[in-house]
Amino acid sequence: MPLHLLIAPDSFKACLSATAVAQAMAEGVRSVMPDAKISLCPLSDGGEGLTDVLAARRPHIIIYKEVVGPEGNIVRAAYAWDEDKRTAIIELAAASGYALINKATSSILQRTTRGTGQLMLDALERGCTTLLLGLGGSATSDGGVGLLRSIGVRFLDSAGCEVADAICDFRRIANIDTSAVSPLWRKCRIILLCDVDNPFCGPRGAARTFAPQKGASPKEVDCIETALTHLANLYQGQWGISLHQQPGAGAAGGTAGSLVATMGATIVRGIDFVLADADFAARASQVDLILTGEGHADAQTLGGKVPHGVLQAAAPYQKPVYLLAGAVDDEALLTAAGFAGVVSVTPPTTPLSEALQPEYAKTNLRRAAAKAVKAYIEKNNVKPNHTLNNDEI
Repeated sequence: MPLHLLIAPDSFKACLSATAVAQAMAEGVRSVMPDAKISLCPLSDGGEGLTDVLAARRPHIIIYKEVVGPEGNIVRAAYAWDEDKRTAIIELAAASGYALINKATSSILQRTTRGTGQLMLDALERGCTTLLLGLGGSATSDGGVGLLRSIGVRFLDSAGCEVADAICDFRRIANIDTSAVSPLWRKCRIILLCDVDNPFCGPRGAARTFAPQKGASPKEVDCIETALTHLANLYQGQWGISLHQQPGAGAAGGTAGSLVATMGATIVRGIDFVLADADFAARASQVDLILTGEGHADAQTLGGKVPHGVLQAAAPYQKPVYLLAGAVDDEALLTAAGFAGVVSVTPPTTPLSEALQPEYAKTNLRRAAAKAVKAYIEKNNVKPNHTLNNDEI
């Protein structure tokens, strides 16, 4: 019988979509086993590409809207809308993402999530009853305050005046007023998809862990930590909700925690949601071999990223999973975690600018996929059957 493979990668950030990665891998498999049966299952963990991955499996239209970007300028952002299911699929990065900032002049203390809130409000006005919000790729550390302002939440000082957007002013917030929030939100389920388990504040919180990655200086990190700790205390004092150590509350600079506290949102591990949506377990049970991948594989891969989610989902069926990544660090750790093979896609010493060229990356993916399949064939003494057939790609 022909070899049956499931190809289930994440996107290669700033290079290829998950679908393009999967297609290139499939072409590489074909070069070794032209008769193989191949099923493609592009994935996301809640970051880049979430909208494309989820929207592809349901009827939808793309809604475009001009909103406030992370630096206060106007940007054109998009989200997917399923009219029949009244479901919106929004990526926070579309309006508040790191790719939208001017890294040379941007100040993290002034960045805002207001635009994401505007997208959410637009979806609500269309009749949204389920809102899926992917939290990866954010440029912000404002605790979601900008987002919440856009949907009607007011952050007031002790005199009842609105506090400014600047993060260092958040310590002046004395009361969080939700009286102007539309009652329609009570009928809308908000599901937050993320790939981290960091709490709102503290040593592993949003400020200490993620703000430096977004360009914050040590002094700015301290300011953000003070602001988020103050917000967490307010949420606990007003509603009895403790975010200080809640896993995932620190996602997207604390946006996740604020939406949990004020809007009753639910935090879900992004890869688990996407795998269930793709009926991955049933598909994995039927194949011989699984290929997954991401742009950079290292120890963090084992913390909720797509490849690790694939590995965990395939484990009950004892299916070998090969990991193909643009760059690989911590290979021994990844192999010890259970991957049948870890293959670096990009040749050593390749400049990053060249590695990120889409056609170059596709060529390397084809080569890496062929290498993984050859390793599987040799290890399992598979004898290829070269009778061509018409299968799923």
